[in-house]
Amino acid sequence: AELATRPQNIDTLRDCGVMALLRPLLLDNVPHVQQSAALALGRLANYHEDLADAVVSNGILPQLVYSLHEQNRFYKRAAAFTLRSVAKHSPPLAQSVVDSGALEALVQCLDEFDPGVKESA
Repeated sequence: AELATRPQNIDTLRDCGVMALLRPLLLDNVPHVQQSAALALGRLANYHEDLADAVVSNGILPQLVYSLHEQNRFYKRAAAFTLRSVAKHSPPLAQSVVDSGALEALVQCLDEFDPGVKESA
């Protein structure tokens, strides 16, 4: 997640196939690893439309949406950020987020006690 904060690293991460590497980490047993993977995906998707499209084409959205129901507040915040980062680039990407079932999951996040989760949703 830290590497994705610096613009000079984005092209290198994309060339290394980071999307395929981050996807299995969303299913890791350690919650912090899951949260870091979701945050890295969000930062990458936030950077450029091509990377947001890679999140969609690699089938990552359904994993994020499914995990929103059962994870802790830190993961929920990172996953909501990722969904927002994908949807902001274009109407087709926003439709992909809606088609993945994210709208219902994000509405449920609005019932969370943590204001950070509510803000991200």
